[in-house]
Amino acid sequence: MKVIVAEKPDVAKQLRNALEPSAKAVKFAEKVYYYMGEQFIFVPLIGHLFRAQYPQEINEDYKQWKIEKMNLPEILPLKIISPIANTYFKCVKEVTSRKDIDEVVVCTDPDREGQLIWALIEKNLNIKVPITRATLKEQTPKGRLKAYNSRKPNSNYKSLEEAGLGRMQADYLIGLHATRANTVAFGGFKNIVNEGRVQSPTRYMVYLNDKEIKNFKPEDYAVLQLETESDEDKGLVLSSGRLTKEDAEKIKEVLPGNQFKMTKVEKDTKKEAPKLYKTNTVLIDASNKCGISATRTTEILQTLYQNYGLTTYPRTGIEQISVSSAEEVMKIVDSLDGAGIVDDIINEIKEKKLTYQKHLINTKGGDMPHEAITPTFDGDPKSLFDKLSKDEKEVYILIAKRFLQGFYPPAVISETKVTTSINYNNEKIDFGAKGKAIKEPSWMKISGIPNDKFIPSVTDGHSYSYIDSKIQMKQTKPPSRFTNASLLDAMENAGKYVDDKEAKKILKKIE
Repeated sequence: MKVIVAEKPDVAKQLRNALEPSAKAVKFAEKVYYYMGEQFIFVPLIGHLFRAQYPQEINEDYKQWKIEKMNLPEILPLKIISPIANTYFKCVKEVTSRKDIDEVVVCTDPDREGQLIWALIEKNLNIKVPITRATLKEQTPKGRLKAYNSRKPNSNYKSLEEAGLGRMQADYLIGLHATRANTVAFGGFKNIVNEGRVQSPTRYMVYLNDKEIKNFKPEDYAVLQLETESDEDKGLVLSSGRLTKEDAEKIKEVLPGNQFKMTKVEKDTKKEAPKLYKTNTVLIDASNKCGISATRTTEILQTLYQNYGLTTYPRTGIEQISVSSAEEVMKIVDSLDGAGIVDDIINEIKEKKLTYQKHLINTKGGDMPHEAITPTFDGDPKSLFDKLSKDEKEVYILIAKRFLQGFYPPAVISETKVTTSINYNNEKIDFGAKGKAIKEPSWMKISGIPNDKFIPSVTDGHSYSYIDSKIQMKQTKPPSRFTNASLLDAMENAGKYVDDKEAKKILKKIE
């Protein structure tokens, strides 16, 4: 008999349906059930059952908030979160203590938080049988079965557990100490100054941004625009770099009557489809393209994954899929076919027999417990899509389109750069113009084809006559204020806000 430990009651039921549908519900206590079968016992949790004790629970002297550092133990003692959490813990303890149990399979979320949930429970149990972990990448029946069949020793995930414990310690020690100290110093009763591992440095970045905007002093500068003849019936406009108004006026006076020899460089560049979604890039795109907040998008990703089984695990920093997943990508295409969401894209993929692009596949091998966020291989969007809310539909479409872009070869972009120059006061003054045209949009047809920027044609090495010139006065602009999307990007690339070289190196590794 094997015990399957799920993070939530509904996940326990879903695992029961996938592994042993005949398993019967057994009432352990009021509103607390587990499922008993011939091969498995499916026991649920309700997320975290344990927490670190508060300072005043460790030492009554810490009940009063002070600025001084508290002398807390290096390993924080634990406590059951609530009476209902205690009931769920007793259920787990009773089930895992049975003499007919030969294995405990952990099926909490496959991240540091999910691993921590189980680790804190295990510390309060005395399990004698092997403990394994099933990595649930997809909340679909086949995904759950695949996860169970490919389970590994739970000890393989010790580093994930330690990361979770480290995060808990940091949240506790940084958050509680700084919140207490700053509240005493700057706040007071009913005026708590909240601090934390994430919000404090994020608030500091917002402060730096605001400070830079307030202290910004705009500077005036001039750009000189030169118009010459071209090989067409219209003139070619080239722009100088940044100049002072005085220099621009003096240079403008010597331009008329000159011939301008053009240097023209044309090249085609290839641009691959963007990497697949990781958590942060979904949050950014949902904010920019759909106007959905990061908090709301996070909720939606969890719902699409857990409640509907339409997308893969939502908390990941990986932007590729594994080789084994890449071998089954057409299953996703087939599941989307006829759903009325992206039918035109599906038809083109099948008609042209497009294959998945290599840069989106992790060919280096190794364990990939967290792949990119994609539609699931055996999800059912045809029957479930209409049940989604408006926001859920928009986020799901974003994920589906980003995944399908991966079937298309690189887009081809034709770029043209024209430059000319004059000598003024023994100094070379450059003028330039750039054009860009999409020759082969490929995957851009899905995300949106950028507008072409055409410039009149000229011949490389030929000289063209002066037509006109004008001075444009401009002003430097302060940095933009953070938006939800730009703040998320800043948080992911926090290293650029740090002066310490060693800290920059560490942050660079984890960005």
